[in-house]
Amino acid sequence: MRLVSACARMLDRVRLIAIMLAAVLQASIAFGACAQIEGMRLPELDPQLVNLRELRNPGVVRHVEPLRNVYARISSVAGIRPALVVCEDGKLNAIAEGGPQEGLIVFFLPMLELLDANIDEIAAVMGHEFSHLLLDHFSLDTTAQSTLARWAQAIARERYRQSGNADSARQFASAWENIEIMRYSRALEREADDKGFSLAVTLAKFNADGFKRFAAKISKISASSGPRYLASHPGWLERLEKAEFLARNQTYTDSARALLSNNNWAELKSLVKGWLGQIPESGAAWYYQGRILARTSGNRSRITKAFEEAASLYLDNKVLGVRSQEDQDEADAVWFSLCLGLFDEGYKFESANCSKRLRTEEAREKFRVSTFRGLLIVGGSDQGAGNLLVARDRNGVKLITNDPSIAAGLGAYNTVSPVWRAIRYPEGLPR
Repeated sequence: MRLVSACARMLDRVRLIAIMLAAVLQASIAFGACAQIEGMRLPELDPQLVNLRELRNPGVVRHVEPLRNVYARISSVAGIRPALVVCEDGKLNAIAEGGPQEGLIVFFLPMLELLDANIDEIAAVMGHEFSHLLLDHFSLDTTAQSTLARWAQAIARERYRQSGNADSARQFASAWENIEIMRYSRALEREADDKGFSLAVTLAKFNADGFKRFAAKISKISASSGPRYLASHPGWLERLEKAEFLARNQTYTDSARALLSNNNWAELKSLVKGWLGQIPESGAAWYYQGRILARTSGNRSRITKAFEEAASLYLDNKVLGVRSQEDQDEADAVWFSLCLGLFDEGYKFESANCSKRLRTEEAREKFRVSTFRGLLIVGGSDQGAGNLLVARDRNGVKLITNDPSIAAGLGAYNTVSPVWRAIRYPEGLPR
């Protein structure tokens, strides 16, 4: 019975995604005909697609082979084969909907024309869209929105209880909900940027400069409008700066990896010195500095200790003694940057050890939030949903959804019913 129930839930989810994908494609077709060129067959979409040869705009066709080539390389490292669709008109956009089991990626002609058949730039966009599916952002975003809606209702009731003004309470709660939904959306986009770079460059071996070139192109033509806190995506200037950092850092990382594999310690030492001079916030650079200092020992704990010694030398030069509160804050800022850099670049063990050097609880909490090391739980009725309890968990800072089935496992946090199950909240706790 339990297995049948689980299968039924999975089928319901598949049907929901299929319906949603069909709706997305129907909206896309409003801009012109669409054709599937790669990936899994989604029967629900067949009635809405045309054969590639039937597309009226011949400009689409020249982009198909580069798209297929990039798709093949990224799908092989991602382990999924979503439907890949091209549309002959539309906006300057590419979209991904669904999840890792059943997904859809759509490229519109204006985006294809901007990419101009350059496979490294296509990989920047394709990797980002694949990441939305791999990380199941559709489910996360759906759950987050329903959870925030419940929180907003609780906030509205509390504001009304305090003020007696129903309109003001509703307006305040609605504004709060919209700001938080947009903040969560930006967090997912940043996560897809980072994962997309890893997929396309680190694993599929496309050129990192493709990310930089694409971000530079689109930042010139995508003027931002309205306050940043109401935007669903990070600004393109921010993303351009991140792309430039990732590209430069990846070049150094590739060189360091090659030198290390050949035991060329002299050149590695010279490379890392220049690397730290150019990008002192690079966690990878500090990791290799640790490897250099620990080259006489293959023991990982020794490498971590050497990393900390190397970072301490940098810290001592930057902050001469930690005497005042200002000195302490600056020291924590340096350590935080180094520790987070390690985490972002995959050195999780070194990152955790590095974080022990943070001096203030504020810095330690910021690090836990930034590396998804907390578990956010709300206990109580809807009326009490604003009373947050934070527990530590290695799986991440989470948003939550009502789920009484986990009440028994929460121990001290299970003081009132219902209990709320957590989902990832990458950008930190809701304010």
